[in-house]
Amino acid sequence: MIVLRTVDTRDQAPPEPLHTVLDAVRALPKGVVVLMRHRREPSPLYALLAKQGLRHHTAARGDSLFEIFIWRSDDDEAAAFVAEQESGAR
Repeated sequence: MIVLRTVDTRDQAPPEPLHTVLDAVRALPKGVVVLMRHRREPSPLYALLAKQGLRHHTAARGDSLFEIFIWRSDDDEAAAFVAEQESGAR
């Protein structure tokens, strides 16, 4: 069973969203997906996640909402969960 942890950074000023989500994914265990909600696409975050062995999927939900799913790259169950979430969102 996957645990979804939501981190809403839409009201934070830069660079707080970056720090908030990096704290949330530090030592991320298998079976946990972090969902970051942000008002813009956090492109600088992606390379930092990859260096930590994490994957992400970004979905634009309108002009001012981006949802970024983050999980361990070796967690196939989490990857399937994210794919399922996205197929249901369409």
